[in-house]
Amino acid sequence: MTEVLTRVFFASSTLLGAVAAVYVIVHVIDKGFSVFGDLWTRNKSIMLKTYVFDNSYYAEVNKQYPHLSDEQVKAAFEQLRLYFELNLVYLGNVILMPSKLVDTCWHVFICDTRAYQKFCKTHFGEFLHHEKQVNTRFDIHIDAMPL
Repeated sequence: MTEVLTRVFFASSTLLGAVAAVYVIVHVIDKGFSVFGDLWTRNKSIMLKTYVFDNSYYAEVNKQYPHLSDEQVKAAFEQLRLYFELNLVYLGNVILMPSKLVDTCWHVFICDTRAYQKFCKTHFGEFLHHEKQVNTRFDIHIDAMPL
């Protein structure tokens, strides 16, 4: 009797395992690797939130915008961080820059080419190129963007 129960238990647990495996396969086929991609994005987003921009970047932006306080320049770099987060979530899509000031922060960061390349590799898995941004739908050029 014990042997029969053991066989029944083993068969039912094997069947449940097979059903679970089929469910995972169907889910991956149906949704792709979105679950794994979401996890990757979440981990990269956490890493991005903890990234520390070099202090020299703030000084460089302050030279170009001397009327701004240190807090305002730091806030602009936080906006750049949010911009990068949007690019992480919507990788492959064009995300318009929120302001010329934030774009300047990006330019300063890009000029530190090795640090920027390492940043991109770590946070995006690929190089995030800076494109000239023109919104053709509303004919808005980057020069028309707010400070």
